[in-house]
Amino acid sequence: MDSPQQPVWYIAVRPFDESRGRGWRAYREWRDDLPLLREVVTLDTMLCPALLDPDRYSDGDWEHCVNEDFLLDCFRDGEWLRKRISRFRRCRLLAVRREPAAPAETVSLPGFRFLGYDILDECAGNSLLTNCGPMPLAFGKADISEVGLVRGFARAREIREALRRNYADCWHAANCELWAVWTEERPDPPPRELPRRAAHGKMRA
Repeated sequence: MDSPQQPVWYIAVRPFDESRGRGWRAYREWRDDLPLLREVVTLDTMLCPALLDPDRYSDGDWEHCVNEDFLLDCFRDGEWLRKRISRFRRCRLLAVRREPAAPAETVSLPGFRFLGYDILDECAGNSLLTNCGPMPLAFGKADISEVGLVRGFARAREIREALRRNYADCWHAANCELWAVWTEERPDPPPRELPRRAAHGKMRA
């Protein structure tokens, strides 16, 4: 019997791409086995830190967050989270589903676009796809999209099972889990307006 479908939760993270400068360059040197990457989209908060800190949650945050071990960065109410992150210029608001029972690419979430599947350890800490080094007995570079995810449900489940089977001595892989990931469709932030200069090179007020 299929397991019941899990709820959709929401998490706001800091994007991890070339805008992160030295950190991104160092990461791309380390993961040069993933040539398609132009950004990493993941729940792995070592790569994409959550924008809200549970140590500073308001009473309302505690009311709306997923108050379970290792899941405090996730929220049940996307509208609440959207309001809380409105002050951030650059962020990604993700919708996620843990261990989906059916293909998530067929699910329509208004305002969100499906990106693919991440595979995380059972603490939702490390991404096996983008933050544990190459694992050739489970997947190869062709499996990983330009945002560091697996595109299809069937292949993602195959990779999860191969990780559990072939890397059982690695605790990150032994009980790893599948996560479906959508991103909010947001317009790019407008470019910062540079101060205008007067004729003699002085800044105008």
